[in-house]
Amino acid sequence: VKETPELFDRAAKFIMYSINVTREAKDRILARIRYIFEHRSSFAYSKLTLLRVTMNRLFNTKVFSKDEDAEKEYICSTFVSEVFSFANVNLFKRGFIPSPDDYKRNRFLKYEFRGSLKNFIAR
Repeated sequence: VKETPELFDRAAKFIMYSINVTREAKDRILARIRYIFEHRSSFAYSKLTLLRVTMNRLFNTKVFSKDEDAEKEYICSTFVSEVFSFANVNLFKRGFIPSPDDYKRNRFLKYEFRGSLKNFIAR
């Protein structure tokens, strides 16, 4: 799904982080995103991964890992992790299923903004 600000309610709340990467890594990230978009019919939302993230959070553990057979199935947090990993920017260890909260604690990411889309656009 290609998401743009116009698709969201202006009251939608989010948190934004940044990370410094090399030009080469940025180019690889963008190339991977283009590839996935161009071949979007081959990729899917993973309800199983969502269940695994939920179970990990519910039991406050990291028992469940990413299913290697589901390499073209994502939820938002695994999509971001995989795209960065493709560019050799490993935000998490291999096989780890990150939840949105895992990004908050990631030492490589810099907090930039928290609030509504309306307030972000007004900045």
